[in-house]
Amino acid sequence: MSQKGKGSAAKPGAAMSQDALLAEASRAVKENAFAMKRSLDEDKLMDALKHAVAMLSELRTSALQPKTYYELYIKVTDELSHLKTVLEDIFEKKGPISDLYELVQYTGNILPRLYLLITVGAVFIETNRVPAKDVLRDLVEMCRGVQHPLRGLFLRNYLLTTVKTLLPEEQTGEGGTIHDSVDFVLLNFAEMNKLWVRMQHQGHSRDRTRREKERLQLRLLVGTNLVRLSQLDNADVDMYKATVLPAVLEQVINCRDPIAQEYLMECIIQVFPDDYHLATLDKLLTACAPLHAQVNVKAIVISLVERLVQFFSQSRADAAATAGVPADVDLYKVFADNIRSLFQARTTMAPEDAVAIQLALMKLTIECYPENLDYVDEIFKNTIDHLKSVGLTTVEPRTAACEQLSLLLRLPLETYPSLTPALKLSSFGNVLSMFSYATRHALAVFTAKKIADSNFAVSTEAEADVVFGELLLPLLGEVEGQPKSFHQDGSFVEEQVVVARVLSLVQGVDLDTQAQILASLKKQLLAGTIHRMRYCVPAHVFKALQLAQGYSDARDDDELWEKKCSKLYSMVRTCVLALAEGELPMLALKLFLQAALVTSTTTFAKSETIAYEFCSQAFSLYEEEVSDSKEQVAAMTLMIGTLQRITCFTEENYTPLITKCALLSSKFVQKPDQCRGVCACANLFWSGKLADSDEELRDGDQVLKCLKKAIKVARSCLEPSTQASLYADIYDAYTSFYIRGCEQVTNTIKEGGGGGVEE
Repeated sequence: MSQKGKGSAAKPGAAMSQDALLAEASRAVKENAFAMKRSLDEDKLMDALKHAVAMLSELRTSALQPKTYYELYIKVTDELSHLKTVLEDIFEKKGPISDLYELVQYTGNILPRLYLLITVGAVFIETNRVPAKDVLRDLVEMCRGVQHPLRGLFLRNYLLTTVKTLLPEEQTGEGGTIHDSVDFVLLNFAEMNKLWVRMQHQGHSRDRTRREKERLQLRLLVGTNLVRLSQLDNADVDMYKATVLPAVLEQVINCRDPIAQEYLMECIIQVFPDDYHLATLDKLLTACAPLHAQVNVKAIVISLVERLVQFFSQSRADAAATAGVPADVDLYKVFADNIRSLFQARTTMAPEDAVAIQLALMKLTIECYPENLDYVDEIFKNTIDHLKSVGLTTVEPRTAACEQLSLLLRLPLETYPSLTPALKLSSFGNVLSMFSYATRHALAVFTAKKIADSNFAVSTEAEADVVFGELLLPLLGEVEGQPKSFHQDGSFVEEQVVVARVLSLVQGVDLDTQAQILASLKKQLLAGTIHRMRYCVPAHVFKALQLAQGYSDARDDDELWEKKCSKLYSMVRTCVLALAEGELPMLALKLFLQAALVTSTTTFAKSETIAYEFCSQAFSLYEEEVSDSKEQVAAMTLMIGTLQRITCFTEENYTPLITKCALLSSKFVQKPDQCRGVCACANLFWSGKLADSDEELRDGDQVLKCLKKAIKVARSCLEPSTQASLYADIYDAYTSFYIRGCEQVTNTIKEGGGGGVEE
C-alpha cells in the first residue's frame, strides 16, 4: 500500500475508495506472502520473516474502515498461519530455535513485531518449550504497545484466537493453571474493551453516527473473550462467581459507555450457562442499576428472564434433567427487589419499559412458582404503584404502555392450563381501573372468548365476582366512558352471544352455590340495557330452570328444596317480565312457556300455581303485545304445544287455558290460520292430561266442536285451492281422532255429518 494509506495522518477513504485501497493492500499481501513461502521452501527463515514483516505492515493502515480492514486482516492471518505451520515442523524436526522469540522482537515496527511474537509464542507453547503462563503474560502485556483502537482490537483478537486451544486448564502444573488462563483472558478482555470504547471519542462530533455504526461492527471481537471464558472446562461456577463475573462487571460499569454496557451485559447473559446465572443472579441484577442512562436496561432484564424461563421449561420437559428451580434461592424475591431498586434508580424510565420488565417477571413467576398466586398479585400491585408514582393514573388506548399493561393482565389468563388459578387473583380490578373504556372492552371480549372456547365453568361466587364483576363488566353493564351507541357496533351481537355462552357454562360446585351465583347475576343483568338483556337474560333463565330441576332431583337430600324452587321461579318471572317491559314480547312469551313446562316437571305444592301464573303471563303478552299475524300463529302454536305437555294442572285450571287457546285461535286474521289453529286445539281436549289423573282428557264433544268450527271456517274461504287444502287438513284431523277412538267423530263420519270433508 502506498504511504498515503499508512500512518495516523491518513483519513479513511480520503483519496481512494475502500475497494481500491483494499485491492492495493491485498496485492501487496499476496506478493509478500508468495515471497515468504518461497523463502521458507528454500529454508531461508530470516528472509521469510522479512517478507512476513512487509506483509504484516499492510495492517498498519488507518485508511480502511472496520469492515474493509477485517477483510484485509483475514487475508494476512491466513497467510500467517502458513508461517506458524512451517515453524511447528521446524521445531519438531530440527529442534527449537532458541533465540527466535527474542529475534522477532527486533522488528522495527511494533504492529508486525507483535503479530510475529504471537505466532512464534504460540509455537513455543504448543511444542512445550516454555511455560505457557509466562508466554501468555508476556504477550498480553506487550500488546499494550498498540493503542490505536482498530489495529489494537484486531491484534488482540489474533492473540486470543491463536492461543485459544493452548490455554492451560489444569488445576495445578508448571506450565500454568486454569487461574492463569482466566487472568489472561480477563486482561485481554479489559484492554480490548478500552480500545473499543476509545473509538467513540475519536474524530469530529459530526461523525458520531458513523463511529457508532463501526463500533457495532466490531463488537464481536470484544465478546469473543467472554465466549472463550465460558468454554474453559475447569472454570466452574465458584470461579465464575468469585473471579470472572466481578472482573467483567467491573469493566462493564466503569467504561460508562452505553453501547459497550448494553452489548456486554447481553453477552454475559447469552454465553454463560444458566446455572451460573442462578448462582450470581443478585450480582448480575444489581449491576443493572448503575449502567448508563442510555442503556436499554429493559432488554437486558427481559433477556435474562427469558433465558431462565426457557431453562426451567426445558428442564421440566426433559425427564432426565436434574436441574430445576433452586430451593435455596427465591428467584421471585431476588428479581422483585432488584427491579424495585432499578425503578428507583431510573426515574426517567418509560412506563411501557417498566411494565415490560414486570411482564417478563410474571412469566418467570408463573413458570417457576405456578401455585404461588401471591407473587402474581404482588407483581400487579407493584406495577400499578410504580405507574402511579410516575404520575400515570390512566393509560391511554393504543399506546405502548397500554399494550404492555394489557399483555400483563392477559398473561395469567393465557398461561395457566386452567382459568381457576387466574381467577383467584385479587388485583384484576386495580389493573382494569387504569384502562379507558375501549381497552377494557377489548380485554373483556378477549376474556369472554377465552372462557367460552375453553368451556370453563365458573363454579364459585369468588370466580363469578371476578369474571362478571370485573373482567366482563364492559359487556354486561355500564362502564365510565361507554358510548351511548355501543349497541350499534357491528360486533355487538357477536360479543353478546359469546357472553351468553359464558353464562350458560356457569356451574356451581353445588346447587346452593349455583343459586347464589345466579342471584347475583340477576341484579347485574337487569341493571343493564335491554340491548344486552335480550341475549344474556335467556341464558340466565335457562340456568335457573335447570337448577330448579336439579333441586327437584335432589329432593330426598334437601328438606328446603320446595322453597328454593319457588325462589328460583320468582327470579325467572322477574327476569322475563323485564324482557317484556323492554318491548321483547315474543321472547318473553317463549320463556314464560318454557318456565311453565319446567315447573310442571318439578312437582311440589306450589307447582300448579306457579305454572298457571307463567301461562297466564304468556296469554297476557299474546293479547296485549303480539299484533303481527305471523307472530300470533307462531306464539299460539307454542302455547298449544306447551299446554299439551304440561301435566300439573287440575281441570279447574286446565280447562280455561285450553278453551282460551281455542277462542284465540278462532280470531286469527287469516281464515286458513283460524282453521288450522282450531284443529290443533282439538288435540288439547283429547290428549291433554290432568294432575289428578293418569289418563288423557278425551273430551270428544269439545273435539267435535273444534272440528266443526274448522269446517265452517274452511267453507267461508273463497279461494278453491285454499279451501281444498284446508279440507284435506281437516280430513287428516278427523282420521286421526277416528283412529284414536273418538266416538263423536266416528259417529259424525258414519252419519255423513262431516260436511265438505267427504268431498
